[in-house]
Amino acid sequence: MDRNCKACKLGCGRAVPSHGPSKAKLLVISDYPGAKESEMGLNMVGRSGQLLRDALKNIVGLDPERDVYYANVIRCEPTDGAKSIGKAEINACKRFTLEDIRTVNPGAILVAGNLAFQTVLSQIFLMEKDSESGFSLSKAHGSVYEYLGKKYLVTWNPAHIEQYKFKRRVGGTDRRPLYEDWYPTGSEPWMFIRDMQKLRILLEAEA
Repeated sequence: MDRNCKACKLGCGRAVPSHGPSKAKLLVISDYPGAKESEMGLNMVGRSGQLLRDALKNIVGLDPERDVYYANVIRCEPTDGAKSIGKAEINACKRFTLEDIRTVNPGAILVAGNLAFQTVLSQIFLMEKDSESGFSLSKAHGSVYEYLGKKYLVTWNPAHIEQYKFKRRVGGTDRRPLYEDWYPTGSEPWMFIRDMQKLRILLEAEA
């Protein structure tokens, strides 16, 4: 796709295509680009994106530039966050997500965020929501789904973790890696770190 995609109402000439090495070890599928990503035309370059890249480097053991391919289920920044996104917008971008999964063919796929999780399960796996729990990220994070020979690990959107980090002033403003003992046991950042550890084990098993 290109920056001028007009496939849905979100199209405003600032679409953010997926990008990364063609032989990536990991494909990251997140929700949608933010302001920094829209400006630069690159995924995961804002503050939360840097948090993810640091986690991939320091916890998972990957080179964020050489080993990882980045994509979003929605390729344009929504005007009003997730409220601006409906079935039409998800369906418009679906073909790009499917193409990324097919062409990159990574060792594992990290699904980061609630919208990405719901979209992958309902649009890619064609799963139906459970009547009691629906597609609950709080219950599914850290889970590994296998579909058509590919393994998908589910976790939080790094923007969600960055907000928690900012509110608690955890780690200050520097770029030290995340550590479990900085956070209360069972908190979302603590669970995010555990998910990254699981991702490392998953990739090592697939190598």
